Amino acid sequence: MARVVNTIQEINRDGLDEALTAGDLANGHEFPNSGKEFIDVANGAASPINVTIITPGLVDGQVIADRVVVVPANGRTKIGPFPPAKYSNSNGFVQFDLSSDTTVTLGVFSY
Repeated sequence: MARVVNTIQEINRDGLDEALTAGDLANGHEFPNSGKEFIDVANGAASPINVTIITPGLVDGQVIADRVVVVPANGRTKIGPFPPAKYSNSNGFVQFDLSSDTTVTLGVFSY
């Protein structure tokens, strides 16, 4: 599966007119990670969804469990930042999956 590469939107003192895009359940998402990024997920559905952040690293040879964050029904949640040593894959990207993409929009932001 080819993941959707999310464009990072830079927040600065001039302000930002944010753009949220549709979630992609089938392919998942990823973005280049410097450690300053966060994901903003808006769930317009009547049920909560899960956002699973893939953690490819090891600690003392042990697999780090993926982080699962619940976005409430009709809610919006910001997730991050992501320390690169724990969350970036070998290509420097954070990867995440959604449990549903029905009425879900999201964006990746940095400061």
